[in-house]
Amino acid sequence: MRSPGSLRVMHATRGCWTLLGVGGVLALLSVVLESSLYVIGAIGVWAWVLVEQLRFARNVRTVTQDVTVTQTVSPGVARTGQPVIVTIELESTDPIHGLTTLEVTAPLAATHLDGTERLGVETTAAAHQLSATYEFDVTGPFEFDPPRVALESPRGLFTERAPVGSTAGVRVEPNAPTDVAVGEQGNRISLGVGEHDAEIGSGAITLGETRPYVAGDPQSRIDWKTTARQGEPYVREYEAASSLETLLFVDHRSSTSVGADGRRALDYLRSVGLWVVDNAATLGDPLGCYTIGDDGLTGRTQPTAETAHYEYLRTTLHDLEPTQERARGLASVEVREMQSRPDGQPQPGGHSQLGSDSAFERTLSAYTTHGRGYVERVTEQSLFRSIQSTVSRTPGNPWIVVLTTDTDPTEVLETVRGIRQGVAHVTVFVAPTALFETDSLGDLDALYDSYQAFEGFRTKLVSEHVDAYEVVPGERVDALLARTAAQREVSR
Repeated sequence: MRSPGSLRVMHATRGCWTLLGVGGVLALLSVVLESSLYVIGAIGVWAWVLVEQLRFARNVRTVTQDVTVTQTVSPGVARTGQPVIVTIELESTDPIHGLTTLEVTAPLAATHLDGTERLGVETTAAAHQLSATYEFDVTGPFEFDPPRVALESPRGLFTERAPVGSTAGVRVEPNAPTDVAVGEQGNRISLGVGEHDAEIGSGAITLGETRPYVAGDPQSRIDWKTTARQGEPYVREYEAASSLETLLFVDHRSSTSVGADGRRALDYLRSVGLWVVDNAATLGDPLGCYTIGDDGLTGRTQPTAETAHYEYLRTTLHDLEPTQERARGLASVEVREMQSRPDGQPQPGGHSQLGSDSAFERTLSAYTTHGRGYVERVTEQSLFRSIQSTVSRTPGNPWIVVLTTDTDPTEVLETVRGIRQGVAHVTVFVAPTALFETDSLGDLDALYDSYQAFEGFRTKLVSEHVDAYEVVPGERVDALLARTAAQREVSR
């Protein structure tokens, strides 16, 4: 396999310079002593060095161009801290002469764990192999440059280090959860790749056949005429005939940090965001990505449909971390309560009193407490402000995808109401924070009530003519629903 780069000029060793010096001394003596014998000796020494150089150059060319070099990285997609094995194999039909070392050229972000990074070759053989293990502490795409070989001439007069073979890549992803569940109150939906959603798309839409409604189908797909005629829900399939511009909004405010390391709300939302990117890449749809922190937009990437663009968005999502919360003095729920009193003092008996120790009371009150002036308040929030300003400046008829939590349900509702007009479709994926809190496992009844309150909030989103799905830890939800169902059965 040919080397991807040109060879550098070979290096002369000390032995080579010594012989060249001997030839120079002989030439000098021929002048001083006026003897042609020394000239012949000098020419002989220099000719010997030249022949050695030509033979070595031919051998270097043979090794770098004719020897089969294979570099593999396994796995090709790894998690941070996961071992990655790099294997390099050199094979030739004839013994490889002059090879002294074979080495891996690893990226700076790789940490060597085990194996041989540099293999010393002491025997002439037709095949050589080395294997080394690395790990990465940061995410993103990384590339192992072509392996390098060191060669030496038979008498040690010249050496050369040259790249051989080709590069090998690995994509490092965060330690993502393995039980990401998307659906409606425990009912899963499949995030299929390969077709556009029913009623979204800026291009032509072709009506398809109707079929019975199944759990997980967006309610926007229901064909009401067929439903009325058949007496049971029916949905209509659609086919999009052209590309669909998509705007992806990812909330990574401090509220998304709830949960254990590697299982935070942001980690689950990130998985859905990566699906959106992969889906757009598969369909060739232009995709824009906007990341939102506590103080507003932290990243803005305009829609386009290029392979490098999709890879950049994947890296952007992988690198997202929750931002720091701004100092507000009072929690949003408490602000709403104070707004509902003329004297500005919290109402007595409310669910969210100052100093409340219950995370479930705070969560439930976020759904049930409604004070005056909340529209003005949410317009100052980063999610509402960022999405509204971006959508208002976007021409055309894009699909809007929002990934967020239920920390402020009113803000999410007002955001949806503000953008649903004038766009192709709105899809909201919401992570209920109560299901990620590590201290919520002790009181199953309270957790179930909180989950039911979230379902009421999700239903409100659906009533705004958007698709709204929960993004939850599947194992925890399954266990919660199973245990509460069993307890209610026993109590009967």
